Amino acid sequence: MKNATLSCDFDALIIAGKEKTHDSSIVDGVVLDVFVYPAETFSADYDPEEFVQVWDGKIVLDEHGIAGQLKAKVLDYIEHLPKKTVTEVAQEVEWCEKTLRLMEKAMQRRSGYMQKPCGNLTGKAYLHGSIT
Repeated sequence: MKNATLSCDFDALIIAGKEKTHDSSIVDGVVLDVFVYPAETFSADYDPEEFVQVWDGKIVLDEHGIAGQLKAKVLDYIEHLPKKTVTEVAQEVEWCEKTLRLMEKAMQRRSGYMQKPCGNLTGKAYLHGSIT
């Protein structure tokens, strides 16, 4: 990640320890965005919406199957979200396009702006639900 910038980050969820914590250290120019949850968090009733970001995550180590169960619960939650109407999707796309135009204008006003590559990291947008 030699060409990573501070606008890049590495997201991770770790199931360990006794208390919920967050770490945003910088390691070799990459911002860590690490969330640590105790295993007990997932043995009790929890809202999968709070963990929806793991839907496409890669499980690296899962000795007790907790991460796999979490991901399965999140995917089931996403699968059963109410489908958006064509109008709702169009409104969300319009909002995204408007926000992009505003960001582009703001960046053009910044003197000396130059877009820097972000290593092999890519951003993803996800709209909950789909058009039926």
